[in-house]
Amino acid sequence: MKQRGRFEHLPIRLNRLRYAAVILRCERAASISAFTRVFNALWLHASLEGWRLLIMNSSDVAAPRPSPFEARPAEEAGRAPQGDGESETTAAIAICLLILLSALPSAALAQGAGGFYRGKTVTLLIGVNVGGSYDRDARLIARHLGAHIPGNPTVVPQNMIGGGGIAMANHMQTVAVKDGTVIGMMPNTLPMNEMSGMAGVRYDIGKFRWIGSMMPPAHSAMVSWHTTGVRSIDDARRRTITAGASPKGSFVYTMPALLNEYLGTKFKIVAGYQGIASVYLAMERGEVESQGVTWGEFRIARPQLVKDRKINVLVQSTPKSPDLMDVPTLDELAQSDDDRGIIGFLLSGDRLGRPLAAPPGTPDDRVKVLRAAFDATMKDEGFLKEVEASRAEFGPISGEALEAGVAGILKTPPQWVDRARKILE
Repeated sequence: MKQRGRFEHLPIRLNRLRYAAVILRCERAASISAFTRVFNALWLHASLEGWRLLIMNSSDVAAPRPSPFEARPAEEAGRAPQGDGESETTAAIAICLLILLSALPSAALAQGAGGFYRGKTVTLLIGVNVGGSYDRDARLIARHLGAHIPGNPTVVPQNMIGGGGIAMANHMQTVAVKDGTVIGMMPNTLPMNEMSGMAGVRYDIGKFRWIGSMMPPAHSAMVSWHTTGVRSIDDARRRTITAGASPKGSFVYTMPALLNEYLGTKFKIVAGYQGIASVYLAMERGEVESQGVTWGEFRIARPQLVKDRKINVLVQSTPKSPDLMDVPTLDELAQSDDDRGIIGFLLSGDRLGRPLAAPPGTPDDRVKVLRAAFDATMKDEGFLKEVEASRAEFGPISGEALEAGVAGILKTPPQWVDRARKILE
């Protein structure tokens, strides 16, 4: 029997090291281009190896492999079996291909999204007028979102006002393309407006694809101007004062309307202002004497009014804000559990912050890409510096949490919805 040379198994050992290194490279392949190069190279090598082994095996057909039960020569009896170089090569390739294939879905998603969005424009619709904090936040997101979408599309903000966001929601439902190139900063009153049967609603809020909110759940309050003499809800029950508001369907309209209905106040609602900023100015100029506010946003947008006590906070939503511990909540003042439930429904949009959504019918893979881009934007250093500079309220809500929040609102008992409808008609 021929004696095995000292270096006879060196090629096999080198094969092991080489394929171990290739497998390690596979595990570390991070970019799509690296993934593609390694996958193609291994696929070619696997094919060549397969043909080579097939030819070798076919040449050995006449000489069958010995049975494992046959006696072996004495010189081989005490030696452990040696690995088969071809088998180890094939195994290494198989392992590497499995590693690469396991990464294929996410890699293909990112590669596909990059190809789709490259060179395109994403329109970010804003359902309120220019100048308010809703508009500011939408434009802030628009400046940074595109950098985190594969393909880096340009994101262009566009205001579409009407009906407290109803016009924009209708457009997204019935007109806008549904391929991931149109998204919208949605007024958080839209679920309540649809369920209340408001005139003009042609959207189905349960079918929108929720992406995220940069603002935490809101805290509502009603404030009056300091010269009115109205310093409490009891004062507002005795005296009639004007309340500035956007059209029906907006939070700024809903707040004084629900106070009149369920707490017996006498606010004379002056609707028609477009956007919260215009109502702020109207109150400061003396055109109106009170308004509903999102408290966290108001104290940031008008800190001097709070500091100089130019406004009185009459009531707030539950739970109490730490800096308004002496101001009663709506739950404390409501007359019954049903009233509390209806008030909670009318202010249910608070839990959604300032939600960003894609139209119904937007494909799942594009929604996944947009949610990932939104989440990355919320951690972007440049974005966070702008948030700090603008003193915007910040506390991101995920797309999944928004989806669950909307689903919860849609489960509101019908009897509460019927009673709430009265104040919006």
